[in-house]
Amino acid sequence: MTETKEQPKGKRGRPRVAPEDRNWREGHQIKAYPHEYEIIKRFILLVRKHPERCEKVLEILESWEEGGKEEW
Repeated sequence: MTETKEQPKGKRGRPRVAPEDRNWREGHQIKAYPHEYEIIKRFILLVRKHPERCEKVLEILESWEEGGKEEW
């Protein structure tokens, strides 16, 4: 019979990761009115699914701020 060594577990049963292998996401806090935050949440979900597309959309929106086209 062969023994299988389990990876050491943390408090919540997740495998422990060596400090040099950790990939932390920084926490960010923003203040927004409820209607603004709903838009932000929707955009966050899109960024996670399609980051390249969102990058292009942001470039378009930023060009409008610089005096670019007003409509799509």
